[in-house]
Amino acid sequence: MKLIHHVTTTVVDIRRETPRITVYELADPDGWDLPPFTPGSHIDVFLDDRTARQYSLCGPGSRPDRYRIAVQREDAGRGGSRAIHEGWTLGTIVPVSLPRNTFHMGDGHMGDGAAHRILVAGGIGITPIIAMAEALAGSGARFELHYAARSPEEAAFRDALENGPFSDRVTFHYSNGHDGKGNGGKRAGRLDLPGLLAAAAPGTHTYICGPKPMIDEARDVAEATGRDDIHLEQFGAHATITPGAETAYVVDLARSGGSVEVAVGQTMLDALRQAGVEIEASCHAGVCTSCKTRYLAGSPLHKDLVMSPADRREFVTPCVSEVMGARIVLDL
Repeated sequence: MKLIHHVTTTVVDIRRETPRITVYELADPDGWDLPPFTPGSHIDVFLDDRTARQYSLCGPGSRPDRYRIAVQREDAGRGGSRAIHEGWTLGTIVPVSLPRNTFHMGDGHMGDGAAHRILVAGGIGITPIIAMAEALAGSGARFELHYAARSPEEAAFRDALENGPFSDRVTFHYSNGHDGKGNGGKRAGRLDLPGLLAAAAPGTHTYICGPKPMIDEARDVAEATGRDDIHLEQFGAHATITPGAETAYVVDLARSGGSVEVAVGQTMLDALRQAGVEIEASCHAGVCTSCKTRYLAGSPLHKDLVMSPADRREFVTPCVSEVMGARIVLDL
């Protein structure tokens, strides 16, 4: 296995969080501190030389020698989570990437300048959100956290959220009932995301990580209102994404002066790479934004799952997105 440019870690703790979610803690085999990360960051976990999966770092912020990830088993998925659940044991060597943050709170650590923050998580989307909440609570910043899950039994990190130092700012939204009093935090009915966004006071920034319907609902609000204070994150490829051009088009490269033809059924990323254009990519699913590239002209048909309306006016993800028209000009 090629480890160059990767960070080698080993599994040092395994904890079952829910019937489907297991938490793994990773550490340097020799006990060194790991590369630092900011809340909202994720790492690529390399399962073999050709397979990588992205997982949010959910802490612990107090342990620079640990990465904690939570993996939800998806038996109908692409096989990555199943391989981890069935294959990882204490001492398993796990190559990972350096942390990347495409879901950060501003350009610097909590640099968005928000007077108040609303954190919203759906299901396994709690993983980056809990790291954000811990950082905000530690800094004394104003925030509230809304967590939507099917039931208490399927809510990850429930004990920490109910009994932790910011439990008074947490509201649980269980879709199959369970609105009664718990150990900590508040209980409410099914999450009304459009209503929550509409009620946000000026100066509020909202960070949402969850399944595709939740992200789509929030993106619809952002696009309808033109708001740029709604930040979205979704992990995992979705079945509706079908990478590959439906009609052929040409990619013009502004800086190098070349042109690349994209054939029917081919992705823009594959065409660029076949033409010798070096471009980083990881998830190949419009999720991690590793391949995000600035475009200068043309009309992208965006198929990514995470970019904000503002980002989409400036960038395109060549791994899944296509072009409406005959040409697009990239800043390459």
